Amino acid sequence: MLPLVPEAQSSSDCSPGVVQATVIVPARNASHDLEKCLRALRTSVGVDLEIIVIDDGSIDDTAETARNCGADLVISLPASRGPAVARNIGAKKAAHDVVVFIDADVQVFPATVAQLVADARSEVYSAVFGSYCEWPTAPGIVSHFRNLLHHIFHQNGSEEAETFWAGCGAIRKDVFLAENGFSEAYAKPCIEDIELGMRMRQSGHRIRLNPDIRATHAKRWTLRTTITTDILRRGLPWSQLLLESSTVPTTLNLGWTQRISVLLTGLLLVLVLAMGWLWPYSIRIPIGLLVMIQAADFLSMTVSMKLATRLLAAGLIGSAVIIGANFPFFASMCSGIMLPILLLNTHILYRFYKLRGPAFAVCAFPLFGIYLCCCGFSALAAIVIHGFRKMLRMA
Repeated sequence: MLPLVPEAQSSSDCSPGVVQATVIVPARNASHDLEKCLRALRTSVGVDLEIIVIDDGSIDDTAETARNCGADLVISLPASRGPAVARNIGAKKAAHDVVVFIDADVQVFPATVAQLVADARSEVYSAVFGSYCEWPTAPGIVSHFRNLLHHIFHQNGSEEAETFWAGCGAIRKDVFLAENGFSEAYAKPCIEDIELGMRMRQSGHRIRLNPDIRATHAKRWTLRTTITTDILRRGLPWSQLLLESSTVPTTLNLGWTQRISVLLTGLLLVLVLAMGWLWPYSIRIPIGLLVMIQAADFLSMTVSMKLATRLLAAGLIGSAVIIGANFPFFASMCSGIMLPILLLNTHILYRFYKLRGPAFAVCAFPLFGIYLCCCGFSALAAIVIHGFRKMLRMA
């Protein structure tokens, strides 16, 4: 049994000058992460919190953990209905005028919630979201790459945001309810926050991306979850949403450099497939790359992160030399495509270099290429599906 944490002060006991807010935490089978999340929230300064945890049909002790860690209200759903439904239920129960959304695998800093509330209550913005910090807690090369990529996009993003992020964000309750909250069409963690942000923008509300607001992410990523999430949970539904709304934001990871990079990566993928068709032996090259990344990721979690990144970087450079020596024509064509991708994303790779060193920056390049491939595949699949549905409607 976890030790009890004193409940938050009531509104009448709130100290003068301390603002109030409701924090909504959706959680499914997240007992371990949730304990750290709630304990971090209880260290918040300058704000009196009402914490509502929505247990989204968990089969572990998530609800008990929430109660033992001092959640003011715990609502258990009999079956999983997704974070969109969970957040909507929590927001309707909120006692305060600002609703703060924090994911169960996110740990805030003491000033995080107060900063979110201050921005959400400003006369300029109706909502605000922050950024992951530079040091995610999940081990492994892939986990660090994914969480740092999210960090870099948000640190370099425009302050005038065109979407919303529910991992660490806040919205005025009246605005949230007027927009009917998150779309409950998304039964799994998906792009429900992005879709809400786009609707808010269409209604004339302004959303702020404040990179100074930070939180730590504890999510563990693997190569498999990275690819499936980027395609099924993010890229494909996001591309479909953009096609249906006929709007294409240019902020965060939808800027022109990213679009051109996706097109170039698609061209590179076609070249690799053509090479595999003409010389079947060469198909071992991308397979070998994935095996190297998997092995290095395992090594980084079990032995040493520094050793794993150095070995993977050396393996990638050595493989490039061997491929260049054995397939000079193929290597020169690939280099002609990869060089523009490298130049277009120098600022991203430079941030990896500054955050984790040269070896990690080398490792990040193929992982970033996999991310771009997922984006390109998602966009192409969305266009095909959209066109097919349009033909069906016209028939």
